[in-house]
Amino acid sequence: MSSWRSLLRSEWDSFFPTSGLKWATDRRIDKIRMSLPDGLDFLAICLEAGLGMDQGIIRLGQELSVSHPELAEELMQINFEQRAGVARIAAWKSFRRPGGPGNGSLLRCHAGPD
Repeated sequence: MSSWRSLLRSEWDSFFPTSGLKWATDRRIDKIRMSLPDGLDFLAICLEAGLGMDQGIIRLGQELSVSHPELAEELMQINFEQRAGVARIAAWKSFRRPGGPGNGSLLRCHAGPD
């Protein structure tokens, strides 16, 4: 009987971390997708006020840290990658990774000259 329990326990342990991680990543992606419209609206306001794209992204990351922390983290990660020397398009492509939250229109919008 104990071997049966140990077998069930090992199967449960191997299944649960995978399903728990998938649930957490899907939840994070959904939160980021739901916060993109607010972020794009705020970014448009920043650009109309005269900030450059990079300064607008930094400001957006700072302002959204309370209301949409997941999107703020992603935007700040893009900013950190650019400051570390990664090309702009490569930093934005990492936001658009397979299964990631980014969408193609945001990448095409920002894929201007360096």
